[in-house]
Amino acid sequence: MYAMVGTSKLNFENPDDAAQMANGILSNLSSAPGFVTGSFARSADGNHGRSMVVFETEEQAKAGAENARANIPADGPVEIVSIEVYEVVAHA
Repeated sequence: MYAMVGTSKLNFENPDDAAQMANGILSNLSSAPGFVTGSFARSADGNHGRSMVVFETEEQAKAGAENARANIPADGPVEIVSIEVYEVVAHA
């Protein structure tokens, strides 16, 4: 398995909007080829986010990363700092 690991800056007036957006993204990703699981987390101050979305293959994870880069608006409340793909070496 391979994970798409993302770091972002968040700028939401209402913290609940961040959770709603994350749930929408996961809902869309769940139908992507090879999707296994995904999680989003935000810092206590609500200004930073982390994500990990796991796919069956490296190619699927890379495609998910490209899709995320292409579909997050540059002028929106989420600024992508980084998205990288890692091999999952352990999972519980």
